[in-house]
Amino acid sequence: MHFISFVGWWFTGIFLCCLLGLLSITCDKHLLQLKACKDFYISLWIEQTEKESAGWSVHGERVGEVIAK
Repeated sequence: MHFISFVGWWFTGIFLCCLLGLLSITCDKHLLQLKACKDFYISLWIEQTEKESAGWSVHGERVGEVIAK
């Protein structure tokens, strides 16, 4: 009887480790996707601020041309 409960706990431990492993893999994948998404939006923001600081408007016109119209 003691052997059966030991084997049961052993399989339960393996099952829990596998479950935690799958969860961590899934979480890592989602974290990588979130990081890639964040990096993409940061690069867009940097590009936009560089354009604006160089005198370009959001619509691709020179800031001076927009004022002249």
